[in-house]
Amino acid sequence: MSIEYEYDLHFDELAAKLQATIVPAAMKAMETVVRPEVARQTPVETGNLVGSEEVRPTESGAEMFIPGPYSRRQHYELTYHHNTGNALFLELPMMQQADAALAVVAQEIDAAF
Repeated sequence: MSIEYEYDLHFDELAAKLQATIVPAAMKAMETVVRPEVARQTPVETGNLVGSEEVRPTESGAEMFIPGPYSRRQHYELTYHHNTGNALFLELPMMQQADAALAVVAQEIDAAF
């Protein structure tokens, strides 16, 4: 005599819930961890760049955007002298705050489950 037992782990539901949690978690991490550091490192001359950063959702997370060609030049021009802030003011905070941002994402995912 044999016995058969089936158990559905509902992985499709778990995957959907995880996917629904990722973007809001990434947005929170960018807003609370990365954005303040970007503002701190943004060069200040006229004040047009500081505070103009915007966190936007993407399909798989979040991105930070600062409008205008001026911001691109300020970001990538390594020969500019900045009394306040520095070049690569978007890139460096993303790398420097990666662990803290990932911790926020992990907390949000943990809270969702």
